[in-house]
Amino acid sequence: MDHTVFVVENDQRSRDLYMQWIGQVGYAGKAFSVAEACFSILEDFEPSVLFLDLGEDPAADLEPLEVTLRIKPQISIVAIVSEKNSHLGPRAVNAGALSFLVKPVAPEEFKSSLKAAIQRHELVMEVRTLQAEVADKRQVQGFVGQSDSTNRISSQIGALLKNDLPVFVQGETGNGKELVARLIHKNSPRASGPFVGVNCGAIAREFQVSHIFGKGGGSEKPGFFEEANDGVLFLDEVGDLTLDVQAMLLRTLQDKVIRRVGDSFNTAVNVRIIAATNRNLKDMIARGRFREDLYYAIVVFPIEIPPLRERQIDIPLLVGYFLNQYCEDLGRSVPEISDSALNCLIAHKWVGNVRELQNSIQFTLLACKTGRIEVKHLPKAISRHGRLESLGESDDVLHLIDPLSGNVKTFDQLEMEVFTKARAIAGGNVTRTAEMLRIGRATIYRRMRAAENEKVQSDDSK
Repeated sequence: MDHTVFVVENDQRSRDLYMQWIGQVGYAGKAFSVAEACFSILEDFEPSVLFLDLGEDPAADLEPLEVTLRIKPQISIVAIVSEKNSHLGPRAVNAGALSFLVKPVAPEEFKSSLKAAIQRHELVMEVRTLQAEVADKRQVQGFVGQSDSTNRISSQIGALLKNDLPVFVQGETGNGKELVARLIHKNSPRASGPFVGVNCGAIAREFQVSHIFGKGGGSEKPGFFEEANDGVLFLDEVGDLTLDVQAMLLRTLQDKVIRRVGDSFNTAVNVRIIAATNRNLKDMIARGRFREDLYYAIVVFPIEIPPLRERQIDIPLLVGYFLNQYCEDLGRSVPEISDSALNCLIAHKWVGNVRELQNSIQFTLLACKTGRIEVKHLPKAISRHGRLESLGESDDVLHLIDPLSGNVKTFDQLEMEVFTKARAIAGGNVTRTAEMLRIGRATIYRRMRAAENEKVQSDDSK
C-alpha cells in the first residue's frame, strides 16, 4: 500500500526536518505552513498520517485538530506541541489524536510515531474494505430489532465474518455485549472453536494473572487463553484489569504467546480477542488507569450498542422474540399481548436494558395463565408507569372530546396531542420520537416550533 504523509508546521526548519525523516522511512510527504491550506486538500484526499503542529502561542488550542477530525473523522493524527504547551498533548489524544510529540522532536521518536500511525491507518482501511464488502449483503441474524442503530450493528457483525480482527464492544450493562461477541464467533471461521467468556470485574485482582494466563511450574492449570485456543476469548469489563495484566495482555496480542505463572518459557496461543466495557476507557487513560497502547490494540473494530431506552422501536420485536423463546422452552403456546401492556413496555425506561426486558418477559409469562397478556400481568415497576385500565385517568390516552368546549377536537389538535405524548414517552429525545411515529426529524422540529408559537400566542392573548 502506498502511503502519503501530511505535515502542518509553521517553522521552516522543523518542516524540512520532518519531510527528510518521512523520506528516510520510504514514504511520500506533503508539507503545509498553515492548517487552513491543509484543510482544503483534506476535503478531497485523505493521507495515511497527518503530523499536526498545534502552535507555540500560549493561547493555542485544539481547534486545528477538531476541524481536521470533522473533515476526516478516522484520520491518523500525531499532534506536535511545544514544551511550554505540553499540556495540550494529552488533551489532543482525548480529542481523537493517535499520539503526540513534544518539541524538540528526535528523529527516532518521529519515525516510531510515523510507523505506529501507518499501522493504524492500514487497519482502518482494512475495516473500511470489509464494511464495503458486506454493505449489500444480508444482515447477520440474531441481533433483534429494526432501528437504525440495530441495523448498523448487524451490518458491523457481518463485516467481521471472514477476518480475525480484534473487536471492541461498548455499551451499558445488560445491553447485549456478550450476544454480539457470540454472534461474531458463531459466524466466523472460528465457529468450530471454543467461546470463552470472562467477566474481568468478577476476578479478584490478585488472581487475574493466574486465571487468564494459567499456572505452570509443576501445578499445571490452563488459563482462559489456553481454554480459548483456536477460538474466541471474550473479555467483558476489560477496564477492570490491573495495569500489570494489561501489559501482559498487550504482549500476548502482539506476540501470540503467553507465559504461565511459574514457567520460564512461553506457550503459543491462537486466540481472537473480543473486549467489552461499559466504561470510558479514554477517561481511564487520562487518569493513568488504562494503558493507551493496549487501548489501540483492542479498539481496532469498535461496535457501540445504544441503551434500549434510545431504541424503543426495537422493543415490540424484542418482546415477540423473548415470548417465542420462553414459550418454546415451557412447551406452551405464545399468548397475545394487549396494546395497553405493550405500551407499558415501550414507555418503561429500561435502566437494566435488554436483560431487564428479558427478565420481565419471564416474570410476565409466569403471571399470565391465559392466552392474553394484560397490564396486570407485568411487573409492578413497569405497569405502574403506564397502567391503562382506567382510560379516563391515563395521560397516554387520546380523547376525541375537548372537556372544556364539549366539541370534537380538530385534526390539528389531535396531531399535536399525538406528537406531545410520543415525545413524552421518548423522554424528549427527538430521534426516538421520530422513530416511534415513523416520521422525519424535520417534522418533529416543525411541530416543536408550532407548539412554541401557539404558546406565545396564548400568552399574548392573556
